[in-house]
Amino acid sequence: MPGDSKNRGELGEIRSQLASLSSHPSGNRIDAANAKKELFKKIINYTTVGIDMSSLFMPVMTSAVSSSEDIVLKKMLYLYICTYAQANPDLTLLTINLLTKDCRDQDPTIRGLALRSLCSLRVANLIEYLVSPIQMGLKDAHP
Repeated sequence: MPGDSKNRGELGEIRSQLASLSSHPSGNRIDAANAKKELFKKIINYTTVGIDMSSLFMPVMTSAVSSSEDIVLKKMLYLYICTYAQANPDLTLLTINLLTKDCRDQDPTIRGLALRSLCSLRVANLIEYLVSPIQMGLKDAHP
């Protein structure tokens, strides 16, 4: 399977790019944010065409946590988490804290996206983590 080795090479390249963006943020924050968005777009595109990107779960999470203020990046992160939640149930449980924290964000769009993503995860034993964010969402004054 020649395509398989190509995919592994691409995965390795993306993994190294994620690591370099996470560990060595460049001096220009705008360039770093744009590079991270482009890399996340690439990951989502590969996912869309059926290439398994689940092995990048931890590097993606590590990279995204450092860019918590970017709503476009958050949308892509939430899509990635929801897509690969079933494939990585143990790692998905580690994302619960991030999503729960985002359910309390000051931006109502992020609160809504985080709550929707949290409720979309198809992972066993998740119900106990959903109760509090859903109650907060029901009390939220923003439409």
